[in-house]
Amino acid sequence: MPKDEGRIGGQTEAMRLVGELSRLFRGELRRACGENGVPLGYRGLLFHLGKEDGQTQKALAEKTGLKAATVSVTIEKMERDGYVARRRDGSDGRVMRVFLTEKGQEIDRKNKEKVDELEKQFSAVLTEEERAALAGLLYKVIEGYKARCGVPTEKAQSGKCEDRDE
Repeated sequence: MPKDEGRIGGQTEAMRLVGELSRLFRGELRRACGENGVPLGYRGLLFHLGKEDGQTQKALAEKTGLKAATVSVTIEKMERDGYVARRRDGSDGRVMRVFLTEKGQEIDRKNKEKVDELEKQFSAVLTEEERAALAGLLYKVIEGYKARCGVPTEKAQSGKCEDRDE
């Protein structure tokens, strides 16, 4: 990296670099979702349902950080498109659970394969030790922020942390 690239006042702009990496990664995911004919907005819900099928919309909202109304509208669209089905809970008929259909499972599998492929492509320049160190540092930053700001809260999700000096 050239001497001044990525630096302000001698400090590395780590978060800017994380943002750039995220932008590149999301762009590749957007392209892959487009190739599969699936809106990128479905990916997070498909991912969480792929990990644990039959979740409530409330649980999906909490796990994705999306507003309940957004999850509700997206689930309706996903159901219309054949990716998910909603069914009443067997033990509590008041509760609706969301399940992947075969079509949803197939797209989730393709998405996971693409994420694995992208992770390998993006980290190909790193050694195994560097990958582990990077993951450890990023985890530490994320968990530290969550602990300090009490995530998940609306303030933390909106980028405001009570302890932060602004």
